[in-house]
Amino acid sequence: MLIVDYRRPSTLEDFPFLKGIEDENTFGRANFIKVIFISEQELDGQLKEELKIIASGFLENKPDCHWLMEYEIASIDPRHVGLGENIVSSIKPILSKHNFSLDYNDIPLQHFNYLSQDID
Repeated sequence: MLIVDYRRPSTLEDFPFLKGIEDENTFGRANFIKVIFISEQELDGQLKEELKIIASGFLENKPDCHWLMEYEIASIDPRHVGLGENIVSSIKPILSKHNFSLDYNDIPLQHFNYLSQDID
């Protein structure tokens, strides 16, 4: 599970399935977050619902925030998890696909020991 904070207002472009339903002029909140679940195979509906409950526990009560869940099929070698550069190289293509850019070279390796890898 990746929780990606875009640190920008949400737009209707983030929720294309709402186009024609929501008003473009009034839609949006102060922040947009996307939860990306990565699995090696397609997930069934019941498991997706359970994952939604987990994600909503983190994000449901955030004020003035829109969030969205998406699923990606990818294989990430668990031996690389927690090794900083290797996990970054594994998830970088997924984040790029979701239009999330970050200069990964500016994240010191020791920051991967923390919950947040903020550079500031």
